[in-house]
Amino acid sequence: MIRFAHLLIPAALLAAHPASALDTETLGSVTATIGDVAYQGETLAFPSEGSAMATFIAIGPSVMVTIQALDPEAEARLDNTVTIDLTVMGRDQAAPIITASVSWWPGGMDEPFYISDESGGIISDESGGNAGITLESLSLDGDPHVRGTIETRICRKEGPFVEADTSDCLAVSGTFDTAIKPQQ
Repeated sequence: MIRFAHLLIPAALLAAHPASALDTETLGSVTATIGDVAYQGETLAFPSEGSAMATFIAIGPSVMVTIQALDPEAEARLDNTVTIDLTVMGRDQAAPIITASVSWWPGGMDEPFYISDESGGIISDESGGNAGITLESLSLDGDPHVRGTIETRICRKEGPFVEADTSDCLAVSGTFDTAIKPQQ
């Protein structure tokens, strides 16, 4: 459940306020093909709330990065969300990825979703533990920013505490390019 806790604060902000009432800033984007579906999502910051949907936190020599992209065309604000989580050992694109996951929430947080890892392990170990994420750029100084590619497989889960159905998986191929804000 801890892996999903980071979804709660931005989700609560979006649910509590109509989209038009929140002061938002677009930070970047996630573009992907999920199965045979083209995906285009935006990462947002909420300056008046001091929060963002693309964040990082340095813990000793490691850095945790969370990217949540919202589909601006979705019927409901949290439908069709893509989340990329990664932890690197270092502060730039040369830093090795320690853990990573990619998830897709086509029906929002109350519906089944797809994820690349299960209980801390990679469903498909072909990606060597990095969930098929490659960093092209990572900068935490000045204007923090992350850019990279995704090439992985995500499998359906009925809920956070249910095993992934490895017979119902989708290929994901795409890119992410976004400013990231220090986690408050």
